[in-house]
Parts: sequence; C-alpha cells; structure tokens
Amino acid sequence: MMTCPNCEHQTDANLNFCMHCYQQTKCIKCKNTLVKGAPRCLHCGESLVGSGAQASTQNTVHLEEKSERKGENYSNYRRLTISANDDAIPGFANALSGSLGAVHQPQRTITAETRRQQALPVAQQDGAPTASEEAIEEAEEVHVPQVLAPTPELKQIGELFDRNSSGVIVSKEPDFKGKTQKEQQVRFTLLFAYAHEHLGGGGVSREIIYAAARARNIFDANLGRYMPTILREHFYEDSEGIYKLNRAGTESVKGYIAEIFDPEIPAGRSYWESSSKPPRPRSSIGKSDQKLVEEWLAIPSKFDGLDVRFITKTVDHVVFAIWLITRGLDVVKSVAPSVAFDYYKKKFETINIDYKQFGREISRETMRQLLEQTADRKYYPKQEADALVEGWLMERGITAPYREG
Repeated sequence: MMTCPNCEHQTDANLNFCMHCYQQTKCIKCKNTLVKGAPRCLHCGESLVGSGAQASTQNTVHLEEKSERKGENYSNYRRLTISANDDAIPGFANALSGSLGAVHQPQRTITAETRRQQALPVAQQDGAPTASEEAIEEAEEVHVPQVLAPTPELKQIGELFDRNSSGVIVSKEPDFKGKTQKEQQVRFTLLFAYAHEHLGGGGVSREIIYAAARARNIFDANLGRYMPTILREHFYEDSEGIYKLNRAGTESVKGYIAEIFDPEIPAGRSYWESSSKPPRPRSSIGKSDQKLVEEWLAIPSKFDGLDVRFITKTVDHVVFAIWLITRGLDVVKSVAPSVAFDYYKKKFETINIDYKQFGREISRETMRQLLEQTADRKYYPKQEADALVEGWLMERGITAPYREG
C-alpha cells in the first residue's frame, strides 16, 4: 500500500491511479511517486496522463437554427456562440447533439442573399445593393448543422452516476440489468466510461475503471480477463493511453440505459449480495503449522494490544512479522513466510496487506539487506532488521524482554 499524494488515503501501490480519488499517483514511465500539484514527474519529466504539453487552442463556434422558411426569411431564429478550447469542444458537441454523429443530421442552408438581408438594417433591405452588400453576396453558401436537444441518455446517466464529496464520479445504482456477472461487469464498464466523459471527467484508463469497479464491489479477476476485449470492441485509445467510447460503445450504452429504466425488464444478477458476504477463511499452512501458530498466539507478550497501524509499508510489515516470531517471542530461529503471515494476521487483525503482497515483498532482492534466508526457505532477521524494529518499539515504550513471565 502507499499514501495517495492527492487525497492522502491508502491505495494499492501496484496501481498508477488512486483507488479513492482516481487521480494519478505514479509516473507511467518511471513508476516513481508523483508530487502533489506538480504538472509532471519530478524524476523523469514525463507529463501526467491527460495533461498536454501545450495549452489547447481556443475556439469560437457559432450555431444557428432557422425554421418555418417563408421565401428568403425564417419565422424562428436562434443563435448560440460557444468559446472553448480543443478539449472542451467534444463535450459541447455531445451535449448538444447526443453524439459526434451529429454531423450526419439534416442540414439547413443559409444563402448569400439571406445573409445579405440579415446584415442590413430594416430600412435598407429593399434598397439598391451597396459595396458591402456586394461583398456579402460573393460569399459561399454556409451549411449549419441542425442543433438538437440533449438526449434522454445524458439526462438519465445522471441518475445512475454522480460526483461524491471529493469530486470523484461514482455509481449510485448497483443493478445494470445484466443477466450474468460478466454482463453486469461489461455494462458497468461502458456506463461508467460514458458518465465519466459526460460528467466532466474526460476519458478513462484501465486503472480508473478498476478503481471504480472496486468501489462498486463488481471487480474480480475475471474483469481483468474481459477488459482487453471490452476495450477493443467498444473504445478507441488516444496517444496518451486514455480510452473513450467509440460509436459501437455509445450505441450499447443507449441500449443499456433504455433497459435499466424499463420496468418491464427484470432485475439483473444480484452480484452485490454475494460480494458482500465475507469469504470463508482459508489457511495456506498445514495442520501442524496451524497448531504452532495457535500455541504462539497463546503466549503472553508486550505486543498484546499493540496498534500496528503505524506500519504503512509492506516491507516493514514483512520485517516485523519475521522479527516478532524469531526475536520477540523467540520460539524459533527461523520461520516460513506463510507461517509468519498466518500468525501476524491473527495477532493483528488491522493489518492492511494480504498474503500475496507479503509473499511478493519477501521475495524481492532488496529484502536481502534485512532478512537472511535458510536452505529450507525460512527467514530470520539480520542486524539491520533488529535495529529497525527495536527503534520502532522504543518509540512506543516497549523494551526487552518481550515475553511476559
């Protein structure tokens, strides 16, 4: 685990984005931790995901709509002027027309004569052409796309997703009407991406999708296996590795939203009920080792009731677990990683790592500076580890001997 430099919550150190605020925590290129507020990695200079090296160009877009044509005039006329940069223009397009496919909508034509008439004061519209009028007449015909009202999907997506107090886009509705776990996961992925883009979050990365899926309790190992296919069929990827829905993905979202709000369509698979049940405890050690662990837990020591939340790094958890058994309790000279973790987890239920993280950390080459490995793959602390742990304990008023009685 690591502390997010943006929201300061604990997040998975293996991810590049925070599981809570979804902001980037590590450099995509060199994997070093980012500094809060910095526009790029201070180690290698790589720009943050989603940040451009140069400011976006400012654009001014004029949209006009005329209806009920009578001769060269229109009885109804509306004009909208938008000033926005390159990044914001697609959002306006989607909000006004429902998709980028709006360019294929029927178009209205404003002729040069119409433009000339609109440019003149009322008193001059029937007079002889002036020099400025002749210049307007030489202009080419202008084709203006028809402006459409916001689509129902844009309104309804706000009922499924919203921003929390931290500004993070989260799901408000657990059921996406998928009949299977896989179908629920696919629907959630597309709907979340649609909401993230249209509620102002922009495109998504895999890390952002996974973090949102974990928050919704819909994430599992299968989603990681499905993801390449989901991204290939329903998204396009930009030059910075950010994904946005393609036309097929957008059409799928429209269908999903229609089904979700259709009371005639039955509820989907209730994955949230099974995911909320605590998993059955499974031990990775044999019966003889389990018996040893139970005996060690029964030994009174100065560590009973110790709050280990001061330990925030996985490497420190590993060192303390090995030290605790071989030095603190002094029951064995070396211990297997699985046995050490089983004892450590049962002794201190508040630890925030699992055995997979524990085993991966203890196998790192850098751990050789703190732990010694025996021929039968057991571990005991080196002097460096002894000094490290004893320093922690002295700060908390715990001194040798560590066993009571």
